Amino acid sequence: MKRKRKELPETRPPGAPEDPWSAFAAIAADKPPGRIRRGLRAVWRAVVHEYALAAYISAVLAIGLTWPTLRYPLHTLPQDLGDPSRQAWQVSWLGHVLRTNPVKLWQSNAYFPNGNSFAYGDSLLGYAAFGLVGDGPAAAVLRYNILFVLAHALLLFGAYALVRQLGARPTGAAVAAAAFAYAPWRLAQEGHLDIVSAGAIPLALALLARGHGWSMRYGFRPERRRAGWAALGWLVATWQLSLGFSLGLPFAYVLGGIVLFLLMAVPVRRLRRRRREQRQKKEQTGKEQAGKEPAAVPETGAETGPTTKPAAGTKTEPAAASETGAKAGPATTPEVKAKTEPVATSEAEAKAGPATTPEVKAKADSVTPEAEANVSPATTPGAGAKTEPATTSDAGAEGGPVIASQTGTKPAEAGSQADKADEAVGAAETKPATDDPAASGPGRAEPGEEAAEKQQAVARDGVPSGLEIRKERPAGTKTAVDEAAKGPVGKAKPAGPTKTGTETGKAETGSTETSEAGEADKPALKKGKRRVGKTRPKKTGTGARRPRRESRAVLGWRLLVTNILGVLFFLGVGAAIAIPYLRAPDSPTRGEEIDFFSPPLRSLLIAPAESRIWGAAHVTPRASLGWPAEMSLLPGFVLYALALTGLLFSIWRWRQRLVLVLALAAAVILTLGTNFFGGRWTYLPLFGHFPASFDLRISGRLTLWTTLLLAILAAGAIDEFVRRIEHFAAQRTPPWPSPWLRLATLIPLLLVVLEGWNATAHPVAPAQPAALRTVGGPVLVLPTAALSDQTVQLWTTSRYQQVTNGGGIVAAAKQEELRQKVASFPDLASIQYLRDNGVGTVLLIRSEVVGTPWEQAGDLPVDALGIRREDLPDAVVFRLN
Repeated sequence: MKRKRKELPETRPPGAPEDPWSAFAAIAADKPPGRIRRGLRAVWRAVVHEYALAAYISAVLAIGLTWPTLRYPLHTLPQDLGDPSRQAWQVSWLGHVLRTNPVKLWQSNAYFPNGNSFAYGDSLLGYAAFGLVGDGPAAAVLRYNILFVLAHALLLFGAYALVRQLGARPTGAAVAAAAFAYAPWRLAQEGHLDIVSAGAIPLALALLARGHGWSMRYGFRPERRRAGWAALGWLVATWQLSLGFSLGLPFAYVLGGIVLFLLMAVPVRRLRRRRREQRQKKEQTGKEQAGKEPAAVPETGAETGPTTKPAAGTKTEPAAASETGAKAGPATTPEVKAKTEPVATSEAEAKAGPATTPEVKAKADSVTPEAEANVSPATTPGAGAKTEPATTSDAGAEGGPVIASQTGTKPAEAGSQADKADEAVGAAETKPATDDPAASGPGRAEPGEEAAEKQQAVARDGVPSGLEIRKERPAGTKTAVDEAAKGPVGKAKPAGPTKTGTETGKAETGSTETSEAGEADKPALKKGKRRVGKTRPKKTGTGARRPRRESRAVLGWRLLVTNILGVLFFLGVGAAIAIPYLRAPDSPTRGEEIDFFSPPLRSLLIAPAESRIWGAAHVTPRASLGWPAEMSLLPGFVLYALALTGLLFSIWRWRQRLVLVLALAAAVILTLGTNFFGGRWTYLPLFGHFPASFDLRISGRLTLWTTLLLAILAAGAIDEFVRRIEHFAAQRTPPWPSPWLRLATLIPLLLVVLEGWNATAHPVAPAQPAALRTVGGPVLVLPTAALSDQTVQLWTTSRYQQVTNGGGIVAAAKQEELRQKVASFPDLASIQYLRDNGVGTVLLIRSEVVGTPWEQAGDLPVDALGIRREDLPDAVVFRLN
């Protein structure tokens, strides 16, 4: 037979020397990571952060959806050679003037001899840092193309950050951002960098909302306030204003509305809080005074006082009421109002609400003198009835009406039964009222939806939710409270440490009911109403501190100072930029231009020609528009469908959806310009009085706000769809639909991106004539026209010599006068006109004059005109002096 192996002891016997091999088995403590490792971890977390990933995806998607912009970035420009050439010159001029003479910022080299000529259109001041790198037309074209792609990336990233801050999930925010950044109407604006550069608008709103701790889904959360984010938001908003007034001024109106809302909301919120606190203080003072009034004294001569409710886990004294009971308020029972009788109650049943049973009435009459001597009488001030001794649980005085005991014990035994009642509170609330499984009733705790429905039914009947009325139990049945209530009579134990009202409220009900210890909650409980909503944390007891008022306010002092400085900085920069714009020449036909460019309502359903999906299909309706390039304002049919779904199926609340719809209606009305009742009460009062240099004559560009509001509505629908899919997948075992259903959530994103697929032309920019790298100014370059002059401005980025050429709409009247005066050049009249304006040189580009009035100007004799001509390989130079 095999002998069983003796097991070795796991521990050494007492007094034995230490095992020398234990040193090899000791585990050394982990060494904390050093600075380099912590730094690498921080960098890695930043690289894989959600917003870092959003930035990467935004850049990649911008390159793909603007292709072929970066295919030949040194030679081509998106859409046309007009405004892109002029805006490429603007960014180059900003870098040149900052390096040489910043004082001459607004005195550009074009439009000679006009002053403040750099204010003839949106200035793009925010891109000045990019102009510091590189010189010449090729560098200007490359710089413009890079900024063009980055502007699209910022559109996507800014909209994503805003919708995420409002409370949407990543999928909903991605769909909203793509719909905002690549809406079909934006394809018609690809030649205007100032209009494409609108991504700072949603980004600034997101930063301001983050700094104020506000989201549309969760409201204001003071603990999330950060003055630094708010300051960054004001800086980004100011940067957006510096890019141009065509989008900056409407954005300023939106920010002004937000500031006015805060100016009204903060005082109203504080006034309401102050009134609520005064009302609560007044009610508390009244209760304290009522508790100090002399109570009815029974025959034993004992002085009565209102009972109080200790926290869970404390022991009640049968002979005297708690000292804090006078502060908490009197205990009121239906039995006291009718006929005050000595009633024995337990703490667990005192939390359940008023209940009158035949068993209590029968046993209440059998009160003995000995019982009266052993109990402390409880009074109900103001009840209007004669009070007699009654032993009540302290919980009834603070949490609500006192509930009569259903156990059938005599009043003399109540003092000792309360000793152990608090230890069985949890068992009494969860254990059925009877051991019989077939028994049911309100006293029985039911799990799940049945318990919730029963609590709602009790709340509708006038009893606080979470408090259940016990029915009469069959004889012989016992509960945990009945077992705990047994013990020696007359022994009083000291009360244990009390808990806060929030903790006792959770221990009593186990639901989302608010604290029962708060003084403001008592009137609601006495009236039988349920306080619904978030619990207000309120510490009580010795050494507890109340939260500072700043944490409960909408704005703290840091955030208030940040907002004041941010508003002043925003207004100061805007006013400084506006000064040269106010000095620029105005257009006498500004009102007619606003009428002409105001789009009809049907334009919101018409896509531009640059849309690869809808461009060819909308040729006929687009031809009915007065100016299709500025009136094709389709935000996207997929976006329309998602936003319409979001009205009925969304994570946003109904009132939030209503506000979004009202804001959407206002945005559409402003977009229509003078086509909505002449614009007398809408567009014209807001934008009609600004000069032409502010470039606010095209109301259709306000469709940006229409698209943003539609995108927010669409995000609500997508987010609700994702939430329901996740819930449905979680119910499956195993969750097999999850991967496929998650892929289904990307279908709206693909459809939105597909609608933004462009067919934008990318013409090749003309090469710079060699003569412009040698000739000085002031010079007139021929031929001159509204479109070709913008290309001339681009050519001057090598030497920045003064030229009379210049495109755009601000100085259109003066430039047209110049072209009429020099149409017959070279002749005496045109030469004298140029001399009077300080022009000493005329440069004729031979490759550009075909089909223009100056086609033969390079071959005419000039000896009798008093000027000199120089023939160059690609141009002719006329010296007027």
